[in-house]
Amino acid sequence: MRVDEYQEKAVLSDQSKGSATARYLLLGLFGEAGGVLTAVKKRERDKEAAFTYLTQIKEELGDLLWYIAAVAHRNDTKLSSLVAPLLTHSVMPQMIEFSHLQHRVTFTSLKPSRHLELRLVRLASAVGDLVQKQTESLHTRITSSADEAFTEVFRRILDVANRVGVSLEEVVSFNLDKVNARWPSVRKYPARFDGGYPSYEQLPHKMVIDIREVVNGKNQYFVLQTCNNIHVGDRLTDNIADPDEYRFHDVFHYAYAAILGWSPVMRSLLRLKRKSDKSIDEAQDGARAVLIEEGISTLVFNEAKRQDFFRDVQPGRLSFDLLKTIKAFVRGYEVEDLPYWLWEDAILQGFQAFRFLQEHRAARVTIVSSTRKLEVAPHP
Repeated sequence: MRVDEYQEKAVLSDQSKGSATARYLLLGLFGEAGGVLTAVKKRERDKEAAFTYLTQIKEELGDLLWYIAAVAHRNDTKLSSLVAPLLTHSVMPQMIEFSHLQHRVTFTSLKPSRHLELRLVRLASAVGDLVQKQTESLHTRITSSADEAFTEVFRRILDVANRVGVSLEEVVSFNLDKVNARWPSVRKYPARFDGGYPSYEQLPHKMVIDIREVVNGKNQYFVLQTCNNIHVGDRLTDNIADPDEYRFHDVFHYAYAAILGWSPVMRSLLRLKRKSDKSIDEAQDGARAVLIEEGISTLVFNEAKRQDFFRDVQPGRLSFDLLKTIKAFVRGYEVEDLPYWLWEDAILQGFQAFRFLQEHRAARVTIVSSTRKLEVAPHP
């Protein structure tokens, strides 16, 4: 991949806006350098598996390269002009590829060593120098000294990548796949997980649920849910000493079903488990999958409580760290490859319905799988 091509694709996912953009990107650049060091430190401290370690290194180096691309772009500077001094032979700037910088990936050992530690210290020092020079010229065009600092950071990234045996071509490809799964230029919905199963084993394509809070005496209440006048699920309370209205949380499961096409909880509740395939029934629709989904709902809810239940969170702005934690939760399950943006959509739609219930204490919620929507309206 050409380095300028990578920069062009990478900056499409730059979500930073406003006067503080440059400072935000600089802080991110500095933080990602620390991420590379942390990944190596964890390898030595926790003796992580080689595959996990290499994946973390690829991700952290990719994030660092993304911030370099974004900071350079904000200064109207192409990556090709910054990496050209590292070439050992002449190549037209616009044709420079990552493979021109890293001719052959050599593999020595995955075990951290003093040689690797030295390279990491030099990388951290180079990033610090770049941040300082960029800070000095936030309101002016990038200076030649900052150009040199960029080049030195690239040199140190190459040192680290060569030492751990990682291809920068793979790193930038991994990075673009990740950011595209978070901030895609085109949103393409994946196929339903149960599309090839009998209709009686499929999550509902459309379902209307009436939800209302029932007050039964002083400080006694529960949530009642019905579909076609038939009770759905249990009578829910908050199940916590300090009430937080988690009793309305089933809307999150409805959102997962509508937007993700996944909800072991609803499959269990509506008796829609895929029993025609024993392995799927046990592995994807069983009790453990139900616990995973409930765990995700609780995890997200606890984060949402600290942010006014995501009232002001716009699409594309939900915590990436939260989304990555969710992806780690579902590893090994059929939803593990769903893109980050789709999880965000499900979460934000679920909390939109939740806030409506907070305000009105009742609602009619409709699952519309064809449009990937969870519609919410006043209770009739």
